[in-house]
Amino acid sequence: AVYCDSGLKRGALKQVLKRVYCRTYGHSDLHTHIRWRALENLLSANWLGVGSSVLEVGCSTGVISFEVARRYWDTKILAVDADQEAIEIADKTKSLNRVTNVEFRVLRVPGLEKFANETFDAVLLIDVIEHVNEDGILMKEIARVLKPGGVVVISTPTTNYPRVFGRRFHEMIGHVREGYWRRDLEDVLRNAGFGAVRCKPY
Repeated sequence: AVYCDSGLKRGALKQVLKRVYCRTYGHSDLHTHIRWRALENLLSANWLGVGSSVLEVGCSTGVISFEVARRYWDTKILAVDADQEAIEIADKTKSLNRVTNVEFRVLRVPGLEKFANETFDAVLLIDVIEHVNEDGILMKEIARVLKPGGVVVISTPTTNYPRVFGRRFHEMIGHVREGYWRRDLEDVLRNAGFGAVRCKPY
């Protein structure tokens, strides 16, 4: 909660809120909360039991992991990313906010061979798979580290992304493919051994 004097000018209030946001999440990436609003709807049901373990692949500075940690305080979350600087920001944010149920590690995907079979109850891939050349290998590794009955939640753009946001931006942020149509993503998942696939646009 933030208390602001009613006499505070609008610009000053905006700066205060931005500082609070940055302290809470490590940076001012508001776009991630668009993703979180979509993910939150999927997680609203009690899909994680007490003591569940979650892996987030491509966590960046940890915004999604922190949100899951707050909602599911009795869940252990391991969040990995290839970007050393992003992980350092996430660790600092974790320390500032005294978050105890998230661990951050530097890890380049696929690279999940470090984890034993059937380790995690859930895996989150939030706007990550479109950055990975070996998407099939990654999904096979995720299928391996998931416990029986485990769930993977994937967020990814459709192939319309470059037309909407521009090809220059699409390439600048490191997408290695246009995106996925539903049938293409389903093929990748089924080839990796996944069974039921549900799709929800947002």
